[in-house]
Amino acid sequence: MPVIRLTPTTAKLLQAGALFVIVLAAGSPAGAQSSKAKESAEDRGRFAGTYRCMRLEMDQKMAPCQSPPLTLNEDGSYQIWGEEGSYELVQNRWLILEHSQRRGLGQIVSAREIVFEYRVGSKRCKVTFQRVFDPPPGYSLS
Repeated sequence: MPVIRLTPTTAKLLQAGALFVIVLAAGSPAGAQSSKAKESAEDRGRFAGTYRCMRLEMDQKMAPCQSPPLTLNEDGSYQIWGEEGSYELVQNRWLILEHSQRRGLGQIVSAREIVFEYRVGSKRCKVTFQRVFDPPPGYSLS
């Protein structure tokens, strides 16, 4: 087998190339997915809670809001309208409810407010949910 002799400059270039490959691999989709999973878990913790229907507009007219509460759990599951499933947060701006056919996409206005806009027949509906904060144990709001 022939012996390859490297000049100091070539050896440094090969070392730099190897380092580049290692850095590139660290920034690969696999590395990004683990970072994304961590961020998603943190985000779910920030948005987890119960949200009460505060406002319902149908064709820009107010209507009684009789929706049950929306519950977002830290494990990524949700419950509302007799549905249970998982949810996804997208860029901390959108909430996607996986099993909801009509109301699957909600706009996250803040950690306290989520708005769903959808159509029922020819009517445009807008439902606003606000987060319910329970007092700490031992405290009462009355």
